[in-house]
Amino acid sequence: MTTGNKVVPSTNLQDLSEKKIDKDLISPLDESSEDKIFALVEGACSLVPMGSVVLNRLTENPVEKRRNEWRAQVTTAINELIESNSLSLSAFLDSEENFSLLIQACQFAIKTHQEVKLQALKHCLLNGLIKNDSYDKTHHFMSLVDEFGLIHIEILSLVNNPIAWIEKHGNIPLDAHNCSPAAVVPRAYSKYCDEYDWCRSAWLKLEQNQLVYGKYGSPVSDEQYYVQPKSNTKQQQRGLKSSTSLLGREFISYISRVDTSSFAYKSDLKS
Repeated sequence: MTTGNKVVPSTNLQDLSEKKIDKDLISPLDESSEDKIFALVEGACSLVPMGSVVLNRLTENPVEKRRNEWRAQVTTAINELIESNSLSLSAFLDSEENFSLLIQACQFAIKTHQEVKLQALKHCLLNGLIKNDSYDKTHHFMSLVDEFGLIHIEILSLVNNPIAWIEKHGNIPLDAHNCSPAAVVPRAYSKYCDEYDWCRSAWLKLEQNQLVYGKYGSPVSDEQYYVQPKSNTKQQQRGLKSSTSLLGREFISYISRVDTSSFAYKSDLKS
């Protein structure tokens, strides 16, 4: 609209909180504020190398495929946070820390095909955008997701809340004389039955990062047991309490769900 010699921007745009990013109609000359989110995510993803000449000659570059899938997921998730008023659009666009987190998440995500780690990275990123935690903590948690394998996340999920794990996956047969992590982990995950050294190595890495306490092969102390009545009986059964540190519990929470009271974000992370 023109008033005299001045060009006045149109004011008939919808409320930004009611709009979604249009991934197909991005014009650098005339884009809405929300469209900038898609451009920001695209910019972060574009910083990841696309691969070698050999990869680029394939029918579909696998790196480009991963990048496009991740970009779509993250754009949608950030849109949902904005629509639920859990994230300020202007705060997101104006923050150098947010862009740094976005770049890091994109770099890590494109390096993996494992859905559990992709979901963990997405949850970690979104929590970093809406929480008041330091940038360094979110950066550290993302780096751990990138560094860890599935075995680290699986063990941590088990020992963080054994009761919840048992309720979801079924009871773990326990030896009253040996309830060390070394005895419990292979009973919870049969694929690790003959992988003592591999599991111990994973446990040591968790311990070195201050996420768990206790030695992998040592029986737990009596105070680490919980006592829970069996259904419809007066008998008692013994089980393990959590073996995660405060930092370990925070890490699991960070990668498992988006923690906001105003936005019920469904977790896709398999515990």
